[in-house]
Amino acid sequence: MNKFEKIKEKINNLSDFKFILLSVLLCEISDLILTFIFNVFNITDLIISGPNLEEYSLLVNIVDVIILTPLIETGILILIIKILRKFIKNDILNWLIVSLIFAGLHNYSIYYILIIVPSGFIFNYAYIFYKTKNLSIYWVMAIIHMLCNLIAFMSP
Repeated sequence: MNKFEKIKEKINNLSDFKFILLSVLLCEISDLILTFIFNVFNITDLIISGPNLEEYSLLVNIVDVIILTPLIETGILILIIKILRKFIKNDILNWLIVSLIFAGLHNYSIYYILIIVPSGFIFNYAYIFYKTKNLSIYWVMAIIHMLCNLIAFMSP
């Protein structure tokens, strides 16, 4: 059994709740590391960009960014994975492609896309490799996405 298989087995033994928490933690750590690296090279938040949350009210932003968008994007990602699996039988290749597509959906800047790539890997790992215990895979992915967006929304 290779290292990836061993890690996958340990992750698959986690409860849905623990898997969701681990996934959110990994997304946030990857965001912090990449943001730090970009800042070292003077690629600031203004250059990285992101959604303009000042255009809309707090309520609209909460409903859109934290609830609706993750639900819709999760459905789109699952559909893309199902379509890709008809043509590409390699799960790791599907994981890579769908993660890059997910990042590309966040096309505020190339730097923003690069920050989102690891999160895409984490979200899509859930569908392709994780075996849910109580929740459907849709809800596991959607909750991870919602919590990551909530943290990003609350961050200064």
